[in-house]
Amino acid sequence: MNITEIYDLCVQFVEDAERKQDTDVVREFLTKHSFRECPTEDEKFDQGHDREIGPDRVFVQYRSYDTSQAFSIRPDMNIYLLKLVRNGVVISRQEVRFLDQY
Repeated sequence: MNITEIYDLCVQFVEDAERKQDTDVVREFLTKHSFRECPTEDEKFDQGHDREIGPDRVFVQYRSYDTSQAFSIRPDMNIYLLKLVRNGVVISRQEVRFLDQY
């Protein structure tokens, strides 16, 4: 499997997580496809994972935050930012946001 196929598959799994409102879908994908934990590139994000093949890289950043306000309990917002990097240049970028299930 080449890096572009891994990126496309990662996008599919993040979109599946959005449909199911379940972050475990992405966590399982990252483990199964040998992504390693790495620092995030943006301090807004809590977690970073990447997979490298030669000079190419799929980079996934994740964060969640509480959307509740005073007198209003609401689900957490989940945000994934995926990047396909070829020779140090971002050639594709995808962001997916979704709320947790109630």
